[in-house]
Amino acid sequence: DDSSYFEVLDADLGLGTGKIVTGLKLYDNNIHGIIPEELSALEFLHLIDFGANRLMGSLPSSLFHKFKHLRELYLNSNYFNGTIPVSRVLRF
Repeated sequence: DDSSYFEVLDADLGLGTGKIVTGLKLYDNNIHGIIPEELSALEFLHLIDFGANRLMGSLPSSLFHKFKHLRELYLNSNYFNGTIPVSRVLRF
C-alpha cells in the first residue's frame, strides 16, 4: 500500500543522517484531529498531502510561512475552517 510515505532526499546538513524529508503523503489514512505546529520542523517539504482524512480546525500558520520550498499542498476532503492567505496562494 503506497498511501503513506515519507519522501527522503540525500543531503548533508551536518546532522549526521545525511537525509531530509521532502514529501509527506498521508492521503486517506483516517487521520483525525488538527495539524500540529511541530510539522514545521520538516522545513524542506516540497509536498504535503493530507487529503481525504478527518482533520479539522484552523490551518497552522506555519503551513504558509515556514515552508519556503512547499510546491504541492493537498488538504481536500477534511473539515478545516478559516482562510488561506492570498499571498501564499499566489506563490504556487
